[in-house]
Amino acid sequence: MSMNGENLMPAEIIARLIKDNPRLKLEEAQPKDIGIDPIADGYFSPDLNVSINIKKVKIFKVHNGEDINAFWINGFMPISRGMVIRNHGRGAVVDLFLIRLSEDRVLLRGALNGKPIMAYFEVEPSEWFIDALLHAAGIFLKDYGERSLTPIRDD
Repeated sequence: MSMNGENLMPAEIIARLIKDNPRLKLEEAQPKDIGIDPIADGYFSPDLNVSINIKKVKIFKVHNGEDINAFWINGFMPISRGMVIRNHGRGAVVDLFLIRLSEDRVLLRGALNGKPIMAYFEVEPSEWFIDALLHAAGIFLKDYGERSLTPIRDD
């Protein structure tokens, strides 16, 4: 589950990857890199009964100039049970490393609110990135419960 027996967080994994592979670069991901609508920021999964908002999350791509190798998702992400598009009351600080293994499979590793999460699952190919984040939120709620979410403060 970890590199060399260490339990590294995504920022540490990425720092090490880039140090060991000088061709790799870290840049902010564009909507086309992750297949999302640049205007949309709220998403809901009826199957998982989870809503998220990605407006305040930073999404970085790790790439070698041609292929994107992985993504790093970092920041505060509002999360709710049920369908909530705008007025989420709570959320989590997200620090995730996401690798798209194939068109419909992803590996996710990191933490939400400091609580570890690691999963390998199937995603809808056309919405793979958002599907992965919805799964992460669903796994977090299932494993740690809604009381592990942080109340949202108005900025």
